[in-house]
Amino acid sequence: MKKVLSFMTALALLITLFISCEDHTSTSSLRIQIEQSSITRGSSRTLSPAEDELKVTSYRFSAEESTSRTTSEKSTYTSVCTLDGLYPGKWIVKAYGVNQAGKDISYGSTETELKEGANNVVIVLNELVGTGSFSLTLKWPKEQIKEPKITLELKDNEGEDVEISSPSI
Repeated sequence: MKKVLSFMTALALLITLFISCEDHTSTSSLRIQIEQSSITRGSSRTLSPAEDELKVTSYRFSAEESTSRTTSEKSTYTSVCTLDGLYPGKWIVKAYGVNQAGKDISYGSTETELKEGANNVVIVLNELVGTGSFSLTLKWPKEQIKEPKITLELKDNEGEDVEISSPSI
């Protein structure tokens, strides 16, 4: 009796799993190619982190199916990556440029409709925007400077002047 009951339970579970699973008989592969934006190819800044902190040394890729939230991730040291075994449908593809310290320094994404078989996308990576601070300390003998004055000028990435508050002395 126990054997029959165990067999019936196992059979019921198999039938339930078979019926409830989506039919994904065909698969796709996605070849992702990175293209650096003109901004990340060589920005000129007066104040910037050390050069190695701004250099992309590896890439992290992810693809997420829009309907079932199926995801695929891969990291590489090259700017081309292939994700295999993806199901046809709409996918959101993301790519990150990673520096030597493992920090994401650039990002790009695209949405694509995968067809059965091989598919290709190109993603343009742009700098991640962040915040920072700058501190400057000047020391001089009081008797040498009658009226101290500091002039600051700040320009954005496009070379436009950025308004700054007056420094306090």
